[in-house]
Amino acid sequence: MSEEKSGAGEATGADKTEESRIGFSYVSHNFDSMNRAIDNQIQKQELMSVIYRTQRYEKSTRTVFYVVASVAIIALTATLIWWLMRSPPPAYLTRPIATESRQALQSLSSTETVSGADAPFINTSFTVFHRNMTPTGDSVVTGKTYAPENLNQPYEQYCYLETATDQGALSGIPLASYDGDRFTQENTDAQMITLAERYCRFTR
Repeated sequence: MSEEKSGAGEATGADKTEESRIGFSYVSHNFDSMNRAIDNQIQKQELMSVIYRTQRYEKSTRTVFYVVASVAIIALTATLIWWLMRSPPPAYLTRPIATESRQALQSLSSTETVSGADAPFINTSFTVFHRNMTPTGDSVVTGKTYAPENLNQPYEQYCYLETATDQGALSGIPLASYDGDRFTQENTDAQMITLAERYCRFTR
């Protein structure tokens, strides 16, 4: 009886040894590929973050540049407009009518006086021209138109540059005019304005 128990006891010990061996077994896994993938993903995220910050900075810089440029252009335009509006008008030369010219006009007026039935249908006026020679050989002509009833003051005055064309014909370039109250600049060219200021002779 005791031997049978001993045999049974040996079988039980062998089973426990097998269970112990199986219970302590393990499996080895290699995570290197997964770690490299994770590291690559992190680097991509960092790179994308840097690119995003750079683009945002460039966009902000570009916006500031556009704003500053727009403000500068507006300021420059406003300054130019202010300067143009503040620039003084041309200073034209004026002179009273000479005694000889007034006497000649009075003599001409008495000679050309129209009377009778035709008088209402005839409009008489007298125009006196003053020519001033420029250094280029052209002439600045000032025309003054008088009414017979008022030979002391012309009711219309104008000034133009008289030049010769290549074909030899004369042409006139308007420079300025004067209606007795206000001067009118007829030409915006700087050289023409200078000629008008220097050579036009209006009567005031």
